[in-house]
Amino acid sequence: MKRGFPVLPVLLFLSLTPLAAQTAAELERILALPSLSYGEAAWGVLNAAGAPEDSSGGAYRVAADSGWLPKNAAEADPVTMDSLSFLVMKALNIKGGLMYALFPGPRYAYRELVYRKIITGRAYSTMTVSGQRFLRILSRALDYAGDAAVTEAPPEIPPEIPAPSREERERIAEIIHTELEEKNITDTEVRPSDEGITISLNNIQFLPDSTELTEAEKQKLRNIAAILNEFPNRRILVGGHTALAGTAEGRERVSADRARAVADYLVGIGCRAEDEITVRGYGAEQPLGDPATEAGQALNRRVEITLLDEGSGG
Repeated sequence: MKRGFPVLPVLLFLSLTPLAAQTAAELERILALPSLSYGEAAWGVLNAAGAPEDSSGGAYRVAADSGWLPKNAAEADPVTMDSLSFLVMKALNIKGGLMYALFPGPRYAYRELVYRKIITGRAYSTMTVSGQRFLRILSRALDYAGDAAVTEAPPEIPPEIPAPSREERERIAEIIHTELEEKNITDTEVRPSDEGITISLNNIQFLPDSTELTEAEKQKLRNIAAILNEFPNRRILVGGHTALAGTAEGRERVSADRARAVADYLVGIGCRAEDEITVRGYGAEQPLGDPATEAGQALNRRVEITLLDEGSGG
């Protein structure tokens, strides 16, 4: 299969659309851009995929409605390399490996395109994309896909895909753990569980006598949400846990209220829709530390965010 396709073929390909004159002028403009927006990227990819749109706004809405763009990405925001990779794979119906099939999203789409040498040279997942580099990537992607055009979204996950194995969960947990360390997110642990991958926020802090998160915890959640957004098709379970104090009924209520506060914050910043999050209060029924020690009580006073496997109801 050919590789390293130059920019010219994609220019010729797109110039054959019904909007040829307008398309050629827009491509010339895109070619000179130092940083491409989500709208401009969607316009180029959809036109190349055989679903022509006469404006970047229209293309952005089609791609967003199809679930091919991050939920919090605005039309004018600079497109990142991983988000562009996901858009290209979905629009051109490029199949991925096991991890992409299990977790279709920007993270593994970017890795797929690097592996297939559609993305070449010095690159990283969160970098912005120039117009020239965009057209080169699109040319290679068209070449790889055999210039096959699609006009509708393929299924998110092929049917009959089994739940990830324990080893696969452990690999994903290690990846998330590394990202948490890179973001300097403290008092957190990541582990595989029976339902998916669990991120434990240990000794989570709230304002006195309330379920209002402190600003430090909100910042921590914003960083964690950026990781969760790399798995956009996975539901989330938020579970609250308390130390062994008060009555069982009171502990269950407090743990549920704290879990709800975390879930509401994730919804508020666009990480998930409300119906994509399940909230549970476990009270002190699942301790991780010794309830007789101060350190153990701090460990037990936590909120856990579980990235659920496909098919897990929460």
